[in-house]
Parts: sequence; structure tokens; C-alpha cells
Amino acid sequence: MKKLIGGTKERDVISIYGMPGLCKTTLARKVYNNPSIVNYFNVKAWCSVLQTYNRRTL
Repeated sequence: MKKLIGGTKERDVISIYGMPGLCKTTLARKVYNNPSIVNYFNVKAWCSVLQTYNRRTL
């Protein structure tokens, strides 16, 4: 969360990766819905990326 709020307001990507079952999605959702994050950004977007993806549809 410090990286999200403390950095610049430029577009950036913060990846969460690891073995299946480590609660990566749960962590991401908790950060995404945290009131300090919600109030900091004017616009938010949620995008899940699988190992195989189509860049155009993403």
C-alpha cells in the first residue's frame, strides 16, 4: 500500500505473483478495497491476467 500511495500518480503496474493457493487474489482485493486506497485514487480498475492472455482483449 505504501508503494501505491507513496509513489507518483503516473500509471504503474505492481505485480503479485507466486504459487497457486497463496491468497494473492485475496491480498489484491483487500488492498484494492482498502479505504485509504479508495479515497486516494480518482479512478481504479481491476484486471486479472492469466498465464495465457490476449493483449488486445486485456
